[in-house]
Amino acid sequence: MIEWFVGIALGVLGFQILAQLILLYGLKKIPTPTSSESSTDLSLSVLVAVKNEENTIEDLLRSLEEQVYDKFEVILVDDGSTDRSYEIMERWTKDHARFKLIQTQEIHRSHFIGKKAALMNAMEVATFDHWVFTDGDCVPSDDQWLGRFASAFTQGAEVVIGTGYYRSSDDGLHLIYAAQQVLTSMLYHSVVGLGKPYMCVGRSMAYTRQAFDRSEGFAPYSNLATGSDDLLLQSFDSDTRIESVPAAFTWSDPPADLRTWVRQRSRHTGASRYYPRSVLFALTLYDVTVLLSPLCLLLLPLVSPVLANGILLLFVVRMLVLFTNLHEILKLGGRATSASQVWLLEYPASWMNALISVATLWVKKKAWKGDPQAQTPSATWRG
Repeated sequence: MIEWFVGIALGVLGFQILAQLILLYGLKKIPTPTSSESSTDLSLSVLVAVKNEENTIEDLLRSLEEQVYDKFEVILVDDGSTDRSYEIMERWTKDHARFKLIQTQEIHRSHFIGKKAALMNAMEVATFDHWVFTDGDCVPSDDQWLGRFASAFTQGAEVVIGTGYYRSSDDGLHLIYAAQQVLTSMLYHSVVGLGKPYMCVGRSMAYTRQAFDRSEGFAPYSNLATGSDDLLLQSFDSDTRIESVPAAFTWSDPPADLRTWVRQRSRHTGASRYYPRSVLFALTLYDVTVLLSPLCLLLLPLVSPVLANGILLLFVVRMLVLFTNLHEILKLGGRATSASQVWLLEYPASWMNALISVATLWVKKKAWKGDPQAQTPSATWRG
């Protein structure tokens, strides 16, 4: 029996080393960040769907106004906010000509569940053909954010994948939330470098009108409350040039508590069931072997010194390559965070994420922002 466990342990660690090396290869193929300044005359339309973000929306508006790259407009779509969000945006647009404020039309609500209805409305109003997306609770990392998207478009990209990070603090859960975001971004940016994109975040991404028109758009999953960004990315045709720009990232506050994070992760995980089977299989195999890796160390007292040293060596090699990958994704993003902080939190973050994924099979879908009375599709779009 112990031989079976040893065989499984060697397979798990061997697979993880191979996977981490492949991810490292993908990350190395992503261009190192350079100056985002561009002399191009390319104009951007920034599309922002907003629902009940009175505490954060003004920070986003101010940050967009302060962008160095100034060839852009901002389309703000209020999706039925019940707080002061509309009032704040209305006041802002009166004093800032490049900002436009609209409301989601009922015709879109009748065809698309959630944020997709608001975005379709914004696309119709957008003046320009290069679209940049973020959410009302996000803030660009710096004043070069839009310039990085413009530079990628200028170099021929039709889809540009940025990053959405959580702010971290001394709170233990917040550190785990932030670590999980880095680990996730390491995966999806790496596979873009490998030419196999499967995921992006609506908090920081961009694509052209032409690429969207050539895709299936939001129609195939119009009835889903979440996952629209990932599934749209997977629907772009093979000729679409997709680029990764980790340095184009936004900040947002982490979930206020564990319950909120569980609800949020459950929504995100729920969309993954619509991924292609090959992608879902690869991600599942990766996640399972991540979880099993530390358990392999339990075999050390039960096997010969030679086998114990072999298992320990494989585990150490795996951890070293992972550390290299984390350092690489943070360097590509221009982040000052130490890779060691994320590295040490990998297993707590992975195990929490795994438990939430399993719980998703039983947890009933909650209304957006936990409102049990919300019945309209637009009330479930967060994420």
